Amino acid sequence: MSASSTGLSQETRVSTDQYLGAGIAFIVITSVGVALRFVPIRRWNKIHTDDYVSVIALVFLIISLALTYRLVGLLADPNTTISQLLQWSQITNWFTTFTLWSSKAPILLLYTRLFGVKRWVKLLCYSILILIGLVDIAGGASVTGVCSPRGRPLTAELILNCSNASSIAGVALGIVSVITDGTIFIIPLPIIYKLQMNTRRKISLLFVFATGSVAIIVSALAVSYKYSGLHGSSSGLTDASLAFLAECAISIAVSCAPAIHACWSKLVVPSTFYSRVSSAFSRSSVRAPERSDSTHLKGSSIARIPSQSEMAIVSKQADSVTTLG
Repeated sequence: MSASSTGLSQETRVSTDQYLGAGIAFIVITSVGVALRFVPIRRWNKIHTDDYVSVIALVFLIISLALTYRLVGLLADPNTTISQLLQWSQITNWFTTFTLWSSKAPILLLYTRLFGVKRWVKLLCYSILILIGLVDIAGGASVTGVCSPRGRPLTAELILNCSNASSIAGVALGIVSVITDGTIFIIPLPIIYKLQMNTRRKISLLFVFATGSVAIIVSALAVSYKYSGLHGSSSGLTDASLAFLAECAISIAVSCAPAIHACWSKLVVPSTFYSRVSSAFSRSSVRAPERSDSTHLKGSSIARIPSQSEMAIVSKQADSVTTLG
């Protein structure tokens, strides 16, 4: 019996080619972030556990893209047998399970390194790692239990039950993922708030870690796609899989945010190119008020004689323009 006779073929808003292109884009962006972790910048030369784990997570992400792309192709092929579909579904199920867990691990391990002086941070991060690991394994095992033929005849009922089990496990794991991302987002906030530094630096640090809010949004979107699939929506495998890949890619990229910020501040900001661009913007911002003032004076019927303090301000502005020029 072919897979097409089971009625699993679904219309999708995302084509197979679009799915592959978007998946490759996610991997490229994530790879850049992971690579920046290993850029030697002054005292930032030591490689830590979270750096290695981010590489492992990236490898799992690449494999998951390849497997889900293959699975989508099998579903679209009318000659695919149920045996092939079940086999690839099982392999994809476990790799995506490991991908989901490994995508959360780098940021949690990063917290234990950066904020490990706080004992509750270490306990919380390690507890989350163990908990989501157990939940992910339980979800994968439940799908395997339903989808494994175990001597049963390969019928349409078996493949439909397997599909439903995968959807239920996907929704459950997705909800856990949203809760995990929310917790990860909150953990550094009270610590950064109590740091002894000026407000500007605090806001800068908060902005770096606040990028995790994007992961929460994407995780919620992935759950909505899986939930729609559970209720017979035509969103299809590609839509749900793409949301899953985006969720994992963003989680890995967020863990690289401190490395990206360090490379930006140590390599890009001191560069000549950055200085020239900054000077160009500064020059335009200074000249814009002058053009506005001259236009205002031309349209005025009575010109007011400026005071000595105003003349001094104008003189300073002119000197700054001369220096920039």
